[in-house]
Amino acid sequence: MNLNLKGSLRLKIVIIAALVVIIFLAVAFPATSTPRFCGSCHEMQSNYKSWQRSVHHDVNCITCHAKPGLVNLVLDKFSSLSDIYSHFTTNSSELVLNDDGLLSKSIPSENCLLCHKTLKDKSSNGRIKYDHKAHEKAGFTCAYCHNRVAHPGFIEHKERIAMPFCLDCHRKKNAALSCSTCHPPGFKLKPASHEQSNWIKAHGHISDISSCLLCHSKSSCDDCHGAPLPHPEGWRQTHKAWAEKSKDKCLLCHKVSGCDNCHRTVNPHQPDWISNHNEEVKKNGNSKCLSCHAIGFCDSCHAQFRH
Repeated sequence: MNLNLKGSLRLKIVIIAALVVIIFLAVAFPATSTPRFCGSCHEMQSNYKSWQRSVHHDVNCITCHAKPGLVNLVLDKFSSLSDIYSHFTTNSSELVLNDDGLLSKSIPSENCLLCHKTLKDKSSNGRIKYDHKAHEKAGFTCAYCHNRVAHPGFIEHKERIAMPFCLDCHRKKNAALSCSTCHPPGFKLKPASHEQSNWIKAHGHISDISSCLLCHSKSSCDDCHGAPLPHPEGWRQTHKAWAEKSKDKCLLCHKVSGCDNCHRTVNPHQPDWISNHNEEVKKNGNSKCLSCHAIGFCDSCHAQFRH
């Protein structure tokens, strides 16, 4: 009889304990799955605020960051215990979002497809055509490419759905780089900046060479400007030959006053420069002279005065 009572008591304890655990999980899981809970930690403040500004502001964090299914949710909760441990044992506010895509790669495409069920393998918006199937085979997930869709506005972490990132990836993967690879027929490829009437003269001041190289080869810039761009190391010592060959092209970007500021005299040298340059050297030293001339250039003329 005592054994039966003990067995019954143990069963009741187990049942009560199980109920307590179930009730706790039933309350804790939903409570810890809300964006407000995620944003309560200082490490997540910037991420939480960016989520509020995004087009996904009505999508729960757990919908994207945990794989579908109850089992996956439980596993995600247990793996999150390490984050809680770090929160109380370290003083780090490092962004969880990162340039190398470790977090975005961990978000499976199936999470996105729960909502985006009508997504086609191939799509086009009139500006860009995209083959989702081909990129999936190459190992890319939705979140890896659309990395800023739920957390926009981070200066430190650029959006990958941008031409520089696409081209950089295509180069690394030895994929096609032609315009027609990504742009549909009839799309106007010429940037709006190129439509400006003074673009040819002004582009050196208002463009970024990294942007130019999205469409143009490095050699096309050099061929047009008559000199390597950007100017290589040691350019100050070698630019004289280029200036003598194509001075008019130098003036596409530089003003004559720019030469004067460096050489401290009118450029090219005035007719009486030979008789007057000694005073200039005494006054300012020969560092400016050596920007164009080698030390041997001086020696070739002044050697006759050596003792």
